[in-house]
Amino acid sequence: PMYLNQRGSVMYFTKCKVEKKKQLGCDIFVSQRKGKLWAEAQKLQIKVDSGATVGHPAVTDDENTIFFSSDQKGGYGGKDIWVVQKIKRNQWSEPMNLGPAINTSGDEMFPFIHVDGTLYFASDGHIGMGGLDIYKSVPDSNLSFTSVVNLKSPVNSPGDDFGMIIEKEGERGYLTSNREGGKGGDDIYQFELPPLEFSLQGVVTDSKTGAIMTGINVQLNGSDGTQNEIKTDNTGKYRFDLEPLTSYEIIVNTEGYLTKIARETTEGVEFN
Repeated sequence: PMYLNQRGSVMYFTKCKVEKKKQLGCDIFVSQRKGKLWAEAQKLQIKVDSGATVGHPAVTDDENTIFFSSDQKGGYGGKDIWVVQKIKRNQWSEPMNLGPAINTSGDEMFPFIHVDGTLYFASDGHIGMGGLDIYKSVPDSNLSFTSVVNLKSPVNSPGDDFGMIIEKEGERGYLTSNREGGKGGDDIYQFELPPLEFSLQGVVTDSKTGAIMTGINVQLNGSDGTQNEIKTDNTGKYRFDLEPLTSYEIIVNTEGYLTKIARETTEGVEFN
């Protein structure tokens, strides 16, 4: 996996030394584009144990934080995911292990950090569907990860699923898998999470008589700043389309009646 910065001028990637079919470890390298050409890659100056393998850079958009996979000492076994933060130009903090919520005695590799801060990674140590599965975790403000979620089928399969990247806008991306039905070996797959669809509907009635009330204004105010208004139809019904991750107030205010306010939210709702 490779990371290219926003301007397309800096590239972070994994480079492995091999001599006579012997693997001599891997490191993260950085190359800068000079015009149309790329300058000679320089090893990323992060402090790791000699002989440790380091790779799979996942870089935040501001290029101040890098997640990577390494088998260096101080982990939980196998390859773990670590993070470093930039102190100043070409100087990085001591690597910090992401802890037991993320890392296991197995291998955790292929981290990817989304613009919303969510970490995606592959692991064969968490309980999953078989082989490497893809997981996600949302950190708190101190880069502390306390839980992981298996992305399940159809993202994961009984084979190896890894190397997920997600586009900045929406829920479309790519992953690598050796699942059945491919061309052979590891194949690249594209996926898209359909947008969630939410609607709100109700009937306005007189609380004393139970009679339906037609032509009544119903106002919908969203926490995203949106405001909509509609009149009830001849059966007293109203209906609004809602956005994900938004809280709403439904307000009915008509002459001769007390104002009625109801509340609804789509935050935390993961199904249509």
